Amino acid sequence: LGKGEEKYIVQLPFNSIGVSYQNVHTQLHYDLGQILFQTEQYQKSHDHFKQCSELLDKLKGKIPQPHLLINRDKLKGYLAACESLEGDEPKYDTSLVAMATIEQHRKGNME
Repeated sequence: LGKGEEKYIVQLPFNSIGVSYQNVHTQLHYDLGQILFQTEQYQKSHDHFKQCSELLDKLKGKIPQPHLLINRDKLKGYLAACESLEGDEPKYDTSLVAMATIEQHRKGNME
């Protein structure tokens, strides 16, 4: 896989769309972070969420990214929760609402 603005074709049931390498990697880091968080692998989860956040910062100000399904508030909550669960002082949003939402999601009480 190349870097930059190269396009890759993602096959969907009824059509194909061009998605940039950066978008794919950003979304993959977010999705992997969620899976690892749910399986209580907080260090690995944190690593993926951090990479996702860094990639989102690089994409900021560029053409809108309609293919990214990332909620920035949840991402900040995940980062704070991972840091807290690792015993570190959270560097991100530490609001109780964000952390409670993430914990409910992790336990399967929310969709």
